[in-house]
Amino acid sequence: MRRSSSSQHIFRHGIIRCCVYIGIALVLIGIIKHGLIQQWMDARREQFKTILSSVNKAGQLYYKENGKWNAIDARSLNRYIWRPEHVFLTNAVRYTELENGLRTGELLLHREANPTLIKLFFLDIDPAYFTFKVLFRDAPQFVLLSARQHTLTHNALAAINANFFSDTGPLGMIVSEGRIIQPYDSTYRGSFIVLQATDMPALIINRNYNPAGITEGFQSYPSIVKNGKIPYYLKQQTGWLALDAITRRSAIASLHNGHFLWLVTDTSANGLNFSELTLVLVGLGAKNALGLDGGGSTQLFINHPQLQKNIHGFDPVPVCLGLFRR
Repeated sequence: MRRSSSSQHIFRHGIIRCCVYIGIALVLIGIIKHGLIQQWMDARREQFKTILSSVNKAGQLYYKENGKWNAIDARSLNRYIWRPEHVFLTNAVRYTELENGLRTGELLLHREANPTLIKLFFLDIDPAYFTFKVLFRDAPQFVLLSARQHTLTHNALAAINANFFSDTGPLGMIVSEGRIIQPYDSTYRGSFIVLQATDMPALIINRNYNPAGITEGFQSYPSIVKNGKIPYYLKQQTGWLALDAITRRSAIASLHNGHFLWLVTDTSANGLNFSELTLVLVGLGAKNALGLDGGGSTQLFINHPQLQKNIHGFDPVPVCLGLFRR
């Protein structure tokens, strides 16, 4: 049946309207997309400027591998996600095995035009062989002790400083042997815990975590790596974190291979800024990582038959994380 001329006219106009509307929609989508892309590009440029500024202020950082100094590319902070194949520092580390599931590592760094070496020391821990406990003395108030004193008091194999603290005591959650000594505080982004059900450790990088069902735990900041991703506040200045400050550092990380890493700068005055610390941790295989109190609080003590080592702090601390055999 043939359409009337009037119905054909209406039909043609309808098609034209649809085409116009589709064209307008495509233009609007293009504008929106362009705006979003532009915003993304602007954000990336700002992050890159921050990274370059951090490098320029501190100086290019190098690591030593097979007798040769190699530059650490600060631009790789912008990698979207760090996977096991991106690890680049393992061969630069001098490892010493203490026993099954426990080894020490040393990594040498230096900055451009600065002959002073930066030595990093760490423990690589397999949680299948070892467990962790939060160490403190609180009778009746928290007592400030060195990592050495915490280790020997609790007969631990090793201890590293944990929570930040103020004049009134440690900051953030403290859980010991299932007892909540101090409640969870959502101010802090990261928590180290030992799960009651499995007696296995975990790093929780989540400000709104529910700490039920844990036997040991403490909080600290900043969160440095979360599921292989580096947070935005370590890529651009936000005001609350001094990215460029070079100081002694302590950190804890869970690695892609399931091990845990305790890392401290084995220095008296030199150290790392947060950008450098982040790159070192992901370069060693960190899947999740948490910064601990640094500066004068940075300290680690090992009381092992094969090694007695004391990286002393300038300040005693109220809380340490202790290492024990299962």
